[in-house]
Amino acid sequence: MDHADQKVVNAAVATLGAISNGAISQTRAILGSGALEKFKDLLEHVDKKIVMRTLLALSNVAADGRDHIKAVIDAGIVPMAITVLNKGEPETAKDAVWLLRNMALGGNIDQIRYLVDVGIIPAICGVLTPEHVDFLEQSLKCIEVFLRIGQNDAAMSGKQNRNAQIMTACGGLAKLQSLTKCQEEDVQPLQMTISDLLSRYFQNQ
Repeated sequence: MDHADQKVVNAAVATLGAISNGAISQTRAILGSGALEKFKDLLEHVDKKIVMRTLLALSNVAADGRDHIKAVIDAGIVPMAITVLNKGEPETAKDAVWLLRNMALGGNIDQIRYLVDVGIIPAICGVLTPEHVDFLEQSLKCIEVFLRIGQNDAAMSGKQNRNAQIMTACGGLAKLQSLTKCQEEDVQPLQMTISDLLSRYFQNQ
């Protein structure tokens, strides 16, 4: 994956992505090869196809459980994936959301809190728009995880839901409210889910 020819790099990443979509033993072999460090570098590549395929491979890795999520975290990949998502480019944002979605849904409490600490909530909220409707459902699943964890933490501490506060501060709440009024056909099937999030986690706002 250090080859100067982008076509070679593209082919190599595509192959690793296909392998990572197989059995867990195959994914472990990828991890054992040191590929995560290479993937980390490729997230800054100028070729968006290479970035997309790298995110897809990482998403497959993260889908294989908490040990693999830990490996992705330990490699320092999450802040870089968030940087990709913050750019909001349609070509790469979808795959970044899928990676972060797999980590949020499959991670343990500490891993989810880590995601929050490195800025995942504002990044996800940045794509809560009709323009990103093709992966809006996955973004909402991420948000629900963080809001639920925040509510559980609030119940134990007697404080406010920190993650809901982060969402409000970064404009995520306003975006959810706007989506409930959106007239676009592709958004409307998700409006019940959005209304449910608002009623459960933002009753006083």
